[in-house]
Amino acid sequence: MIDCLSANWIFYACFIVSAILSLIPIVGKFLNVLNTMFHESGHAVMALLTGGGVMNIKLSADTSGAAQTKSKYWLGKVLTSFAGYPCSALTAWLFFWLIQKQMVNYIFYIIISLLLINLILWVRNTFGIIWLIVMGVLTASFYMYANSKVQSYYAAFCASILLFQSIYSAFTLLIISVKSSNKAGDAKNLSTFTYIPSVIWALLFFSFSLFAAYRILFLLPCAKFILS
Repeated sequence: MIDCLSANWIFYACFIVSAILSLIPIVGKFLNVLNTMFHESGHAVMALLTGGGVMNIKLSADTSGAAQTKSKYWLGKVLTSFAGYPCSALTAWLFFWLIQKQMVNYIFYIIISLLLINLILWVRNTFGIIWLIVMGVLTASFYMYANSKVQSYYAAFCASILLFQSIYSAFTLLIISVKSSNKAGDAKNLSTFTYIPSVIWALLFFSFSLFAAYRILFLLPCAKFILS
């Protein structure tokens, strides 16, 4: 049991630290924009995959974001509106899988590539551009100058930020959809397109984020034994 726990402590430590830092006003807001970038990029990529286009993405200092996209068809609009929350959860899942497979380099490739794509093609607001540059320099510095152990810590921390925020933001959306469905963002858009209540979509997002977290636990040696 001691060996098992020692194999998992990085995950638990990173998740707890990321959760705490995410709630600190200034530092937390900076870190949480990572989740916003993946969320909005999910909308953008889905718009492109369904034959639409991307006009711009806005990343804000309060961690909110907006992706202006255009879709030709109803299904494209639905899939584009749906893609944001699952994208963050799936990315966290992918990152932990890559860490478990000792393929940390690919996490750096994904983060840096998405930062560059957003900087060059999509993001045009001042804060968004500054954040992308700072995050890009920070991530590239860890990749070029840190040893493999520190790189693994950084990758696990980024994955933990995405995991925690995918759950927290989906839960927040669920609360908003219950109290004021007209302010429920993606859930409200999906409700407009499908006539399915916003709270149902928000519950689906939240459930999927919990499912992703549950599956991530199976990547850990201890949890495989306990949960199987």
